[in-house]
Amino acid sequence: MSRRKPTAIKRLAGNPGKHPLNDDDLKMPSVSVISTPAFLSTEAKTEIRRVMKAVGKTPGLLASVDRAVLSMYAQGWAQWKLGEVHIAKEGPMITVTGQHGYCIEQLSPWVAFAKQGRDAMMQAAAKLGFDPVDRGNVHLIGAPKQQQADELTPPQWIPPQLLAEVKKKA
Repeated sequence: MSRRKPTAIKRLAGNPGKHPLNDDDLKMPSVSVISTPAFLSTEAKTEIRRVMKAVGKTPGLLASVDRAVLSMYAQGWAQWKLGEVHIAKEGPMITVTGQHGYCIEQLSPWVAFAKQGRDAMMQAAAKLGFDPVDRGNVHLIGAPKQQQADELTPPQWIPPQLLAEVKKKA
C-alpha cells in the first residue's frame, strides 16, 4: 500500500488543479458526544443533547471541532424559541403611546429577536447538514463511494425483451 502525499505538499509542487484532496487530509476523529459549553442557556444545552442522540449515531458526521458550530445552532434555536413563545403570548404587534397621547402599532421587538435566532440557527444547520437540501452536500469521511447510476440500474427506456437479449450476448 503506497502512502499518498498530503494535498498541501502536492499544491506546493505546483498545479493544484491536478491534485484532488485526499480523504486522509480530511479525517477527523468522529465523536458520538460533544460536550456543551457552560455559558449556553439551558434550552440550548437541551437541544445539543437532542441533536447528539440523532446525529451521534452516524459515524464520521461530527468531530470535536464541530462543537462551536453545534453550539451556535443550539443557541440560535433557544433564541428563536424564546422569541416565538413571547410572540405567541403577546402577539407580533405592540401599541406604543406617544408623548402627545397618540397610539402607534408597530412590530414587537420579539419579532426581530426571533428572526435573529432563526437566521443564526439556519446558517449553522446548513453547515452541519441538518437541512434536507444541505444534507446532500455533506460527505462522510470513510464512507464508501457510490457507484455510477448506470452500474446500479439499467436505463429505464430499454424494453425488457431487448434488455434480455443484450444480457444474453454479454
